[in-house]
Amino acid sequence: MKNKFLLIIFLVSLVGFTVSCSKDYYDTKKAGEDFLATNLKKGSVDLYQTKYDTTFIGTFFIPRYDSIKTNNVFVRIDTVMIPHDSLKITSRQVFYKNAAVNVLQNGVQYAVYWTDPNGAFLQFTDAGNLSILAKYKISFIDGTEFKPESTENVVLASNITFWQSVIPKMRVGSKWRVWVPYSFAYGSDGAQNADKTYNIDPYTVLVYDIELLKLN
Repeated sequence: MKNKFLLIIFLVSLVGFTVSCSKDYYDTKKAGEDFLATNLKKGSVDLYQTKYDTTFIGTFFIPRYDSIKTNNVFVRIDTVMIPHDSLKITSRQVFYKNAAVNVLQNGVQYAVYWTDPNGAFLQFTDAGNLSILAKYKISFIDGTEFKPESTENVVLASNITFWQSVIPKMRVGSKWRVWVPYSFAYGSDGAQNADKTYNIDPYTVLVYDIELLKLN
């Protein structure tokens, strides 16, 4: 009887804790859902890629003279050429594209930066046995960068479902922006640091910029 009583107390506490957690991150969940709904309603998104090119033309030198006095006459010696300014031209190129927002059946949204028409499609029967080489970065919906862009091998395992739904639709050499609902990212648990603080809150929508480089 005592064990049953303790079990009931534990279950009530667990439910209370779950409700409390859900309530704590209700704003995060709603913000993500509202963002995805607005994104889909707009139907398109501005994608930018900015490139800075700096060309060095040359360097100006200014002569500096040290002098000594000999027989009441100043004589210039030790001429040194001192770098003054580098002449450079910096150009800023912005590649602009207004891309359509598409949505998959599972609710994952994407927009296409570019597609390589000659790139191969991924063909698989068991995604868990395959991996790809991809360049990608992860951001939050407010634009804050969570993971800087890096090139990595990504295993298409069953626990990262959004990769499985997106990658088969991409050609090698293509780049997409993908908006991932929390249920296909880190879910209601989020991601924690070693000290139990969150680096990704529960119910967080994530934004991936993915360039598919190679099928392994």
